[in-house]
Amino acid sequence: MRQSLPFIFRYRDLVEGPTFKASVDSTGRVLATCEPEGWWLYGVIPGAIAASGATFPEAHGKFREAYRLILDGLADDAGTFGVFRQEADRWFKETDPETLSEWLTAVEVVRAFGPEKL
Repeated sequence: MRQSLPFIFRYRDLVEGPTFKASVDSTGRVLATCEPEGWWLYGVIPGAIAASGATFPEAHGKFREAYRLILDGLADDAGTFGVFRQEADRWFKETDPETLSEWLTAVEVVRAFGPEKL
């Protein structure tokens, strides 16, 4: 298994659909993995999103951009706020069980490290 770090993110976005504007506050989980070619960030909640970069900040920037593009696409495709909310909720609940399992394992590794070793 690859060595990974678990992160929790909180984003606040303003989106605009054809008939509405909305503020979206979200909290999710990301699994960050350092590979030989750079960093990869894998969405845990929401899943179905990943991005990479030579450095962690670059990978995070690309992950944030991909996240925003999905959110904007959902808003553009929704005819009403109700449809947008339903589709955004559905997307945000998509979880890859394998990635979630790796995220939970990474949390346990971090916890085992303990504050006394910092």
